[in-house]
Amino acid sequence: MDEPDQPSNRPSSSSAAPQAHVAQAGAASMAQTDINNLSSFESSTGGDKLQIGDVNVSNDPSAGVKKQKTADLLSILPDEIIADIFSYFSTKEAYQICLRLSRRYRHLWTLVPVLHFDINEFLPDELQMLLSLMEEELRPYEEMFVNFVTYVLENHAHFAVDAFTLKWKQDEGDPTPATAWLETVGALWKPKFLFIRILAEDGFELPDSIFTCDSLEELVLNLDSDGVNPNPVNLPCLKRLTLDTMMITDEVMQKFLLNLPALEVLVLDFCHLYFPVISSGTLKRLVIDGLCWDDANPPDFLVSIPSPLFLKVCSLVMRKLNFKELQSLAEAQINLKQLSVVEPSFLMGISNVTSLELVLTESCLKV
Repeated sequence: MDEPDQPSNRPSSSSAAPQAHVAQAGAASMAQTDINNLSSFESSTGGDKLQIGDVNVSNDPSAGVKKQKTADLLSILPDEIIADIFSYFSTKEAYQICLRLSRRYRHLWTLVPVLHFDINEFLPDELQMLLSLMEEELRPYEEMFVNFVTYVLENHAHFAVDAFTLKWKQDEGDPTPATAWLETVGALWKPKFLFIRILAEDGFELPDSIFTCDSLEELVLNLDSDGVNPNPVNLPCLKRLTLDTMMITDEVMQKFLLNLPALEVLVLDFCHLYFPVISSGTLKRLVIDGLCWDDANPPDFLVSIPSPLFLKVCSLVMRKLNFKELQSLAEAQINLKQLSVVEPSFLMGISNVTSLELVLTESCLKV
């Protein structure tokens, strides 16, 4: 049994599909293009041909026959099926393709059930790795990204949205409307899947509607900040929660564990944890990958889950690890980089495990 799959653009219940590649434009003037002319953003600087995913669109009139054949194939499908096909593209790609098809499909992007916004799609290749280093150069592209997301949210048929992904960087002193976007998505759109990655130098406060969205089944948060302090928390349908690169206090963890009655999968990736216990009666899969303690004397850590199927603990620093009531555990992966107290008795808590992968580094064994 493998560890939980990584989140995709689509809801977890759907099969993943590879993202189509989109050629990036290099001209800075692209950033000034009006939102209604987004279909021209991907134009190459030296030719008359565009590449959008696997669909070739040419400005050459001789390509009309080929384009007509593609349109004929699409015409036999209902709009709902075509919109679902477009959900395997990012929202920018789906928008561009719709503008290049016949008039019937011009507004079909408003029915696509998966919305995926990523700031990197709006940056030339040479700037994507310099997202935090060249603020002035990035500003026009960031403004274009904000305009596009705002335009889509204002015109999309929100009742059709199942999944929403936002990958964005918020600059210091230049707040984006991301809070308003997410407030609308959580309160009105009611998606099943929500992925939020926002790199904010001064932190980013998520709206309360994210933590009270009664339709959410999977939530992924990557804020690279001091964490979240939701109040209140009421996610009755949430089955999978991933927290990535953030600080998690005992108060916050208890709010999640006590107010997520359907939670089955909890993934903590490279988080700074300030709580000593994970105890849940519903969890089936627990992944703690890259556990970090800032304290010089980290506390003992206890995992108490009555009916787990999969457990992974990969710790950078930990004092003592204990397992309790893990009777039904089928698979465990334990990789400990450094333990202040090594007691073989901790294995007694997972003695019923069917498959165990145990790695103790030399530093652990010398303590």
